[in-house]
Order: sequence, then structure tokens, then C-alpha cells
Amino acid sequence: MHGQCRAWRAKEPDQREKALRTPAFQKLVTAAGGPAEVEAYCQRLVPETKPSEPAKVTPSDSAKGKPSPSGKAPPSPPRPGHPVGG
Repeated sequence: MHGQCRAWRAKEPDQREKALRTPAFQKLVTAAGGPAEVEAYCQRLVPETKPSEPAKVTPSDSAKGKPSPSGKAPPSPPRPGHPVGG
């Protein structure tokens, strides 16, 4: 059930209720004791270590080769022997 709780939590809050009506989550609903109990059940089973927040990229993360906040990779340097801009 750990994986089902993580999958359910990964959904947007407005999609979670709909997801609980699908066959994929029926075992989770049954184990929790009903759709209204899923949130509390998953909290006990897989406690969140900190509140859900958007991931923040710090300058030190960028220096470690992580994607830039714009989501674009920096341009690669020109290869030797190839004209630049042409």
C-alpha cells in the first residue's frame, strides 16, 4: 500500500477523489476503510517529512549540474573547426 499512497499523493488534490473511484486504487480504498479515510490512512502509512512545496533551485544546485530554473540547458561551446554563427 506504500506505493499506492505515494501514487495517490502525487496526484493534484482535485484529481485525488476521482482517482479513488478507479480500479487502480480500489485496494487502497478498501485497506483505508473507505474513500474518506484514504488521506488519514496514507498519512499514517507514509508520513510526509515536510509539507509539499514546489522544488526550489538554488545557485548551488545549478553549479552541481542540475537543470536551470528556465528548464533550458546552457548552450554548448562551439566545436573546434566549425564556423560560429554561420
